[in-house]
Amino acid sequence: MEIKNQEIEDYKKKIRKARNDLLSLSEKIKKEEKDIIKKAEEKANKILEEANESSQEMLKIAKKSKNANTSDIDRSLNEIRNKYKSSKIEKDENILREKRSKNAPQNLKVGDLVMIEGLNEKAQVIENPDEKGNIKVQMGILKMDSNIKNVTKLKDENKTKENTNRIYKAKKAMHISPTLDLRGQRYDEALRNFDKYIDDAMLSGLDQAKIIHGKGTGALRNGINDYLKNNKMIDSYRPGNEKEGGYGVTIVKFK
Repeated sequence: MEIKNQEIEDYKKKIRKARNDLLSLSEKIKKEEKDIIKKAEEKANKILEEANESSQEMLKIAKKSKNANTSDIDRSLNEIRNKYKSSKIEKDENILREKRSKNAPQNLKVGDLVMIEGLNEKAQVIENPDEKGNIKVQMGILKMDSNIKNVTKLKDENKTKENTNRIYKAKKAMHISPTLDLRGQRYDEALRNFDKYIDDAMLSGLDQAKIIHGKGTGALRNGINDYLKNNKMIDSYRPGNEKEGGYGVTIVKFK
């Protein structure tokens, strides 16, 4: 009971640490966003100041002209400044949005595996992203809110295993012979080699195999038959015909 209580306490500590790390990560992201906005504002203000100085110079020159309508000039310059300011702010906001979302995984859905940034822990998406990219994930027994910007999508482990098995089978098929000759081997050695061969043959995708065990006392043939009889991956087996080698051979068909 004491060991179980200790395990529970250890798990609680892990959950508390995960929550604290998540809060720290959230604060870090907010600080980075504020820094980006501040730099964008400083840059925009500097450009606006330069534009304002230039417009004032233009206004002074215009006022010296007797025929100039200074109020129209002043109004036009204000319109130019306002348009420039609006376009600049919009551009900086677009840059910020791009920076926030450039690494965000696309098409996340319930069931996808993700890595929570800053925690180095795997989690599973249990709620699809909303319009703001907010998601709910589950890490062990702990459920938490996150955002697609704060996670990295992981490859589907089942698909990865399927691809690995497919490659493995293809490689095996290139090296597996449809015939296994056990003649001259001791009984135990022959059965070990036969067992390994059957596994490799099934993985390689062979439809049929020819096992040459010889006639002898029939002990090896009986051992092979007992193995095949209890293997659910075997479709059928039979003694070889006259051309195949008769009772000195067993023909195996895989499912």
